[in-house]
Amino acid sequence: MITLSFILVFLTVSMIVFFALISMEFRKTSVKSRKKSDSNKSDSLEIEARSYENSFIFITPEELKARRQNAMFIFAAIGMLGFFAGIFPGIFLTFLLSLTGYYFPKFNLNRQMEKRREAFQAQITDMLETISNGLKAGLSFVQAIESASVQLPDPMAQELKYTLAQNSLGVSLDDSLIAMSKRMKNDNFSLFVSAVSTTRQLGGNLPEIFTIISATIREREAMEGKIDALTAQGRMQAIFIGAMPFILMMGIYFLDKKTIMPLFTTPIGWMLLLIMVVLNALGFFFIRKIVSIEIN
Repeated sequence: MITLSFILVFLTVSMIVFFALISMEFRKTSVKSRKKSDSNKSDSLEIEARSYENSFIFITPEELKARRQNAMFIFAAIGMLGFFAGIFPGIFLTFLLSLTGYYFPKFNLNRQMEKRREAFQAQITDMLETISNGLKAGLSFVQAIESASVQLPDPMAQELKYTLAQNSLGVSLDDSLIAMSKRMKNDNFSLFVSAVSTTRQLGGNLPEIFTIISATIREREAMEGKIDALTAQGRMQAIFIGAMPFILMMGIYFLDKKTIMPLFTTPIGWMLLLIMVVLNALGFFFIRKIVSIEIN
């Protein structure tokens, strides 16, 4: 085991030095192309950082890059420590952990965005009732929205205040609400925006319409809850089936290490692992697709 570890570490260090020398030589001969590539990477980081601003998550491209580098280092360090301690079989797993660390900040930020959208979804009916009560009390539509932005918590309050700020700078209220709908990507809120735009152009009773929309949304949420309860078993089966090969693999590793080590230390084993991961991911995807039912 020690000899194998020494050989793997030696090969890894040799590869690092080799690729470092190649990169230095390549840098001398193609400075302009490297500058262009760095500029493209910087632009992609800036675009990704700006995409989070729609969810009021403010992060600079430099901070995003630093998070990726730190996560890769931490995950790779855990993999190396586990490998030398004999916990993780094969240094190939260290590479996978490092790759996971690269995408971990993006996954974490996307999860924050998803939680914010879920909280926004839960506040739509309260927003409709608050605006409807304000209109019944004699407030204008803009004043009713302002009242809702004060009474409701974030993220609804943030979005309504931002919409009102756009409107105060000269953007029409309809365009501001449409922009808010595009940011949140919520079907229920899009229904609200369409009703507001149509009623303001053709006329109608907004409080009554909001009451009808609120009741429709509650019925849809109740139906979605029933569907989630009925398909919960299928979703759990997908998770169980997806995790079972890895659980069995770790169990065999701790019970009979010699039998399973070729799976992590030989090219054929790596190929079989890749095939297993791909087939496992496909099975998980198809099961989730079957049990996912959307209500339009």
